[in-house]
Amino acid sequence: MVLILHSGQTGVERGAHHGALAAGLAVAGYMRAERRDELGPLPPDIAERLSACPDRGHRAAASATLELATAVLLVVPDTAVAIRRRSATWILRGARAKGLPYRICDANTGIYEIGPWFETVPARDGQRCIMVTGPRATRWNAGEAVARRIVKSLAFL
Repeated sequence: MVLILHSGQTGVERGAHHGALAAGLAVAGYMRAERRDELGPLPPDIAERLSACPDRGHRAAASATLELATAVLLVVPDTAVAIRRRSATWILRGARAKGLPYRICDANTGIYEIGPWFETVPARDGQRCIMVTGPRATRWNAGEAVARRIVKSLAFL
């Protein structure tokens, strides 16, 4: 089984959420207590599946969600420049500190590239818990669609 985790704070995470539901994958995570993301109030269909984070701060919900993960999937506009973004380096540093496998994806990433990585994702209680995120301000034109496509492909692995 696959559990898609996110904190509802980026366009990528909205795409991952909808891709997971379309593929029949479970969704969970922590959202900011204010029930908002970078785009404004969280839509009810997203907010109803996330728990309110008891801690405050712009990274609290993402940090709490990362604690649930057994792997991290970072979706960015261009993998060649992903590490130049502060929020991307922050999430990757957190994944490395926890010893979690991670994968950086963009619009050019195909299922054949994700498959070998997916096989390295450990399961906890029979579930692979994959945090899908993108750096803050990832409302690039294709961000939601890329995340949706990538997450839907996980259902076939």
